[in-house]
Amino acid sequence: MSNFFQKISNIKVISIKYKEFFKMQAKKILNNVEDIKKIDVFNMNVDIKRMPESIENAIEISKHLIIPKKVNNEIMNIIYTSPENIIIIGMGGSAIGGDLLKEFLLDKITVPIEVVRDYNIPQYVSKKTLVIVISYSGNTEETLNGFKESIEKNAMVVALSSNGLLNEICKKYEIPIILVPENIQPRASLPYLFFPLLIILNKFNLIPLFSKEIDETLTNLKELRKNLDIDVPFEKNISKQIAGKISNRIGLIFAPPRFGAVARRIKCQLNENSKNLAFWDVFSELNHNEVVGWERKLSIQKEFILILLRSNLESLPTKNRINITKDIIFSGKVNEIVEIKGEGEGILSQYFSKILIGDYISFYLAILNGVDPSPVKDISKLKKELKSQYDLIGVIRKIFLI
Repeated sequence: MSNFFQKISNIKVISIKYKEFFKMQAKKILNNVEDIKKIDVFNMNVDIKRMPESIENAIEISKHLIIPKKVNNEIMNIIYTSPENIIIIGMGGSAIGGDLLKEFLLDKITVPIEVVRDYNIPQYVSKKTLVIVISYSGNTEETLNGFKESIEKNAMVVALSSNGLLNEICKKYEIPIILVPENIQPRASLPYLFFPLLIILNKFNLIPLFSKEIDETLTNLKELRKNLDIDVPFEKNISKQIAGKISNRIGLIFAPPRFGAVARRIKCQLNENSKNLAFWDVFSELNHNEVVGWERKLSIQKEFILILLRSNLESLPTKNRINITKDIIFSGKVNEIVEIKGEGEGILSQYFSKILIGDYISFYLAILNGVDPSPVKDISKLKKELKSQYDLIGVIRKIFLI
C-alpha cells in the first residue's frame, strides 16, 4: 500500500514540474516582444488594443443612419414603424454582437429579440418584424439568404456591413445600412458589430442611448489595456498568465447567467485566433447536464483548463452554484481552474472588459502555439468548396442585381 501512495506522490511531483516547465517556457516566449510581432504578421494585436477607439468610432458612424418611412420598389414594399419583435441575422463573429445585445437588454426592453444563425428565418417574421442583418464581409451566404427571405416578407430590414453583396443590394434599393471600416478580421470588429445595434434600436425609440454605461465601459477598457498589452511582462499580465496555463490544453469556459455570449466569444476566439480546442456552457443549465459527464474519471479530464467568468452581478443562488461546482465537481479533475473578473459596476463594462481579457488570452495563446492569429485557413477552404458545389451568393446576386 505504501508503494501505491509513493507512486501517487511521484505523479503529483511530476505534474507540478511539468506545470512549472510550461510556465517558464510561456514566460520566455511571451516576454519577447519582437518575436511576438514576427508571428503576428497581420497585426491582430493592434486590432485588439484599439477596442476603445473602435467603440467610439462605431458610435459616431452609426449616428448618421437614417431610417426611412418606407422602401417601395419592384421587389419590396417595406414600411418602417414600431416593431413587434426583433431578429438579428448573422454568423460567427458577426453574430456575437446580437448575442450580447440580447443578454444586455434582457431587463431593458419589452420587445423580444432572437439571434438567427441559419439560412432560414423563423416563420413568424412579418412586416412588423425588425430584421437587423449583420455580415462584416457582406458575403456570408447564410446571412444573405436570411436577408432575401426577410425582404420577401417585407420585414423592416436594416443592415450592418463593411462592403460586399449586402452593401450592393442595400445601395441599389435604398435599404438602410451602416457601413463600418473594411480590412479588419470580422472577429476583431466586434465594437462595430455591437454598438451600432444600440443606435439602431434607439432610432426606433425602443431603448435609450446608455451613455453612462458606454462611458464607464470606455474608461475601464482604456485603463485595463495598459495591463494587457504585449510590452507588459508575463508576471504582471493576467492574459499572458492564463494563456500559459491553457497552452497544450483545452479551454472550458463557464459563465453565469447573462454572460453566455461572453463565454461563447472567448471560446470562439480561442478557436479562431489560437487554433485551439475550446468549449463553453452557462450556469445554471450546466448543473443539470454537463456536470454529470464529469462523474467518470478519465485521463482526458486533465487536458482541460476550466475558466470561470465571475461577476459582481451574480445573485446569491448563482454565486453558490458556481462555488459548489468549482470546489466539489471540478476541483482535482481538470488540470487547473482560473477565474476572470471584469471591470466596472455596469454589465456593459463587465462584458467588454472580460472580452478584452479573453481576446488577449487568445492572442497570446496563438503566439505560444506558433501560429499567426489572423488567418483561418479551414474556414476559407470550406467556403471555396461550398461555392464550387452550389454558388448561393451568385443566385442571390441574380435575384437582386440583374
